[in-house]
Amino acid sequence: MKTYHVPLIIQAIQWIFVKKKTPGKALELLFKTYEVNRFDKRIVAENVYEIIRWWRLLVETNNANSSMQDENLARIIGINLVRKGNKLPPHDWLKNLNVNTLTKKLEEKNKTNAFRHSLPDWLEEKGEEELGEKWDEVMNALNSNYKQCLRVNTLKISIPEVAADFEEHEMEFSTSPLSEDGISLDEFENIFKHPFFKEGKVEIQDMGSQHVAFFAGVKPGMRVVDACAGAGGKTLHMAARMKNKGKIIALDIQPYKLEELKKRCKRAGVENVEIKWLENTKVVKRLKETADVVLIDAPCSGLGVLKRNPDIKWKLHQDELDEILEIQKKILQQYATMVKKGGKLVYVTCSIFPSENEVRIQEFIAAHPEFELEEEKNISPGIPESDGFYMARLKKVN
Repeated sequence: MKTYHVPLIIQAIQWIFVKKKTPGKALELLFKTYEVNRFDKRIVAENVYEIIRWWRLLVETNNANSSMQDENLARIIGINLVRKGNKLPPHDWLKNLNVNTLTKKLEEKNKTNAFRHSLPDWLEEKGEEELGEKWDEVMNALNSNYKQCLRVNTLKISIPEVAADFEEHEMEFSTSPLSEDGISLDEFENIFKHPFFKEGKVEIQDMGSQHVAFFAGVKPGMRVVDACAGAGGKTLHMAARMKNKGKIIALDIQPYKLEELKKRCKRAGVENVEIKWLENTKVVKRLKETADVVLIDAPCSGLGVLKRNPDIKWKLHQDELDEILEIQKKILQQYATMVKKGGKLVYVTCSIFPSENEVRIQEFIAAHPEFELEEEKNISPGIPESDGFYMARLKKVN
């Protein structure tokens, strides 16, 4: 790391914790504000993600000082470099750090799971309760680096065409069995500036998220309801898989997210999406038993995306998780009514906890015998190009 990387990393950390931005959004803003070359972007991005990921361990090693002041954050950057076994750059704020002392502190802290996993106490306890012996393996995966993933919009361009462009510009990438429409990049790129993104030919989307469209089995001509569409990442992919034929009704309770979806549909050349604001229960009642597929991308803890958004573990609280479980239960009961006989209900979360996933589906089926479980799937966060996902597909038989 060079000395001039330090203020860039500090700025990003402050935006994440003070302005409550995600790491991805903070880096996007950072690289729009400052002219940074490709090599430096990679260094800065890697360090920002690592520091947010290992925040508790680093702060405790820093004598529990989590101040957002520049000088203190520089110390935390230095401690992270020591954690990785790297040399400290010749920065004035780092000259008083004793590498040997910090190394011993880090080794001592790592003996405790909450520090070794770098989690709040309540979340460490919850994870052990939910996943038992699997918890350590899952957290090791979630504390690893993620691969930046793109979805090729097949309405506008093909995988070979995108691959040819990336090879020409020396952007190294790979494909994934999770999605025939996906490409994962080997190094961080500010893809928002790429012409393909601006023209709607590629979207940023995790491979596990892309797999949802395949798992749901959407086909051209179907009538599909995306009941928790948000800004529409999965909506857009389903539209492409349906080749703009049939209809997708995109619903959400947040109007501003649907406004973003409108813009994204236009950019992507998507023409078979009807957007409806869920302002009251009448919208769902009017759609009763009309859909071939209802996708519920349910509100969840989001713990499956800690590789990409490690800040979640510092922003989530126990009472919020309890509230989320009740919301999931209510949404399943309400939105399942839109599935017609013979149709499919697809429930998805980006959570790793059974209480949000398998348990939720088991309880729903017990209360709704008209639905049968066709398939459920867990996508491990141990897959480099994927977050942790749970998916269940149910068929309405009566």
